[in-house]
Amino acid sequence: MKILVIGETCDDIFIYGEVSRLNPEAPVPIIIPKYQIVNKGMAENVANNLKSLGSHVDLICNQSLIKKIRYVDDSYNYILLRIDEGDICDRIDLNNLPNDDYSAVVVGDYNKGFLSEDDIKFISKKYSCPTFLDTKKELGDWVRDINYIKINNSEYQRNKDVIDSHLLNKTIITRGKVGCDFNGKNLVLYFYPKDSTPGCTTEGQNFRDLYEEFQANNTEIIGVSRESIKSHENFKEKQSFPFELLSDPDEKVCKAYDVMKLKSMYGREYIGVDRSTFIIDANSKLVKEWRGVKVKGHADEVLDFIQNLD
Repeated sequence: MKILVIGETCDDIFIYGEVSRLNPEAPVPIIIPKYQIVNKGMAENVANNLKSLGSHVDLICNQSLIKKIRYVDDSYNYILLRIDEGDICDRIDLNNLPNDDYSAVVVGDYNKGFLSEDDIKFISKKYSCPTFLDTKKELGDWVRDINYIKINNSEYQRNKDVIDSHLLNKTIITRGKVGCDFNGKNLVLYFYPKDSTPGCTTEGQNFRDLYEEFQANNTEIIGVSRESIKSHENFKEKQSFPFELLSDPDEKVCKAYDVMKLKSMYGREYIGVDRSTFIIDANSKLVKEWRGVKVKGHADEVLDFIQNLD
């Protein structure tokens, strides 16, 4: 099978490191880089995948370099920061398109300037084989001659009226991975000392009772403590918590958010979790924090902040 792939390509750079604390001047994690992995991304990744399946692939892509750099917490494989470099690239020269016969044409349009709507229409008409399109552009009449369109769920929601009216039979909608569930949502991350203790139980119950209102404001909730997964599951089941509880026995997340503090009880000093809450907005930006939290009225205060979040 001979396939032509057309679209933007980039270097996907993953810098893995250790997160041990927050910056004291700004509430962001400090990452110490350990190693990096560089992969070819976007259209070139598609081409490489097709080659691995045994297809002969010709690739037409941008010459200018685009870099997508991601800083990753190596312990939890969690992306802390993404930086794009060279985000706009040179436009395709349609005169250089090959005149070969292909089994299929795959167009990867990531809206970086390489392909216009008219360019994509020209490509779909030039070749008699099926055309597959993965695009970040708003859909419209310009995709009429495309055989198959691949978009993700958020892109489907943005183009729902157009797709449902006359493109549904040619559209493939991807749903993403579980790790992307919070993408595009606000996140309430609350740290508490211990499962099934009076204060922690009341705090969890308060978030539970307001959960539907948080959901109505595009917000998810995660509780964090050092107890085991089994302890968390028992706590969740007993209290009917609709949100997840993260187990952090080695205190990596707790230390990253600087919630491990010197405490005292009955004259004895020890290091424990300082009850704290953080809000990360839909753009993955930490926008609010509460430390030394008093349980009474706290969940209502957090919800009020979310409801007034721009």
